[in-house]
Parts: sequence; C-alpha cells; structure tokens
Amino acid sequence: ETDLNQVIRAALEVTAYGARSSGIIIDTEFAVGPLLAMADADHVTQVAANFLVNSQHALAGVAGDRLIKVRTFRSDRGN
Repeated sequence: ETDLNQVIRAALEVTAYGARSSGIIIDTEFAVGPLLAMADADHVTQVAANFLVNSQHALAGVAGDRLIKVRTFRSDRGN
C-alpha cells in the first residue's frame, strides 16, 4: 500500500522550486491520516510531479495571481 499524502508531498518537494521561481503559489490541503491506495509509490509520484509541472507551464503566461491547489481527500463512496 502507498500513502497518497506522502506521495503528493514528495512530488511537491521535487517541483516546488520551479513554482516558487515562477511566482506560482501552491496551496495544499491533505486528508487527515494516511490515505492508502494499492499503487506503486514511484509511479504515482512521477504522475503527480508531471501534473504539477504541466500546471506550472500552463500558468506561465497568465498575468496576476497564479495558484495551484493540491488536495487529497477520502471519497464518500468508500473506494
């Protein structure tokens, strides 16, 4: 099992410098406690890092405040 909160934090660590140097604010909100999933931590970290980098690139030409919101949560469906 992989804790998705830890995986997302790892991806944020890898990509945070690029966001800061571009003036992009990353706002985070994590589920309380471990958020476990049957997944490969390295692969999910890479996917999350790619989403973050793509988001930074998409905001590159945007004037004004630039914000990326990252949130983990438990589904009401129990999945």
